[in-house]
Amino acid sequence: MATSSKTRSARIQAKSASRRQKRKAELRRKIIDAAEALFLEHGYEHFSLRQVAEAIGYSPTTIYLHFTDKDELLFTVVLEGFMRFADMLNAGYASAEHPRDKLTAISRAYLEFGLNYPVHYRLMFMQRGEFLTRTMPKEYADDCDAPIESFAVLTRTLEECQQAGILRPGNVMDYANLVWMTIHGIVALTISMEYITHAEAEKALADYEVMLHSFLLPA
Repeated sequence: MATSSKTRSARIQAKSASRRQKRKAELRRKIIDAAEALFLEHGYEHFSLRQVAEAIGYSPTTIYLHFTDKDELLFTVVLEGFMRFADMLNAGYASAEHPRDKLTAISRAYLEFGLNYPVHYRLMFMQRGEFLTRTMPKEYADDCDAPIESFAVLTRTLEECQQAGILRPGNVMDYANLVWMTIHGIVALTISMEYITHAEAEKALADYEVMLHSFLLPA
């Protein structure tokens, strides 16, 4: 009888701990989502943890139970941005068969990410690039290669272009930097200047692809 009571008590404690962990994870998610929305509304310079607390209906003290300070919350948003970015580039890579088409697909995926997630893009590449040198928190241990993977998919595609005999001889990293910097320029100008439309950004990318293909040899 005593053993049965202990077993039942252990099950109750386990379920209670599971519920607490679930509530904690849900609240953390709410904080991150609220932070992203507030970045979009107020910008990086005018964002505060107090605003996040008000948005989710909790006291600022609650935020500090999940994030030590504003920078840690920003860092988390950046990491989630890199994971989404890497996923989109890899999806573009997987959507095509020929290396030439893969290069076009990942270029367009890059532009799509930047235009659709300007808050993340600004933090990742325009405002807090030093976050890339920070140690990843344990919650993201399985995704710690996301920032590296987002560049590796580009270099991998360019290597495949060379292996297929369609990319002129040269340093792959030089080609990768050319692609990366050019598309970054298109994205950065578009999300920073209201008079540049998404349609104009897409046209600029299409024009760049024509120029990029001048480096490629016939298949």
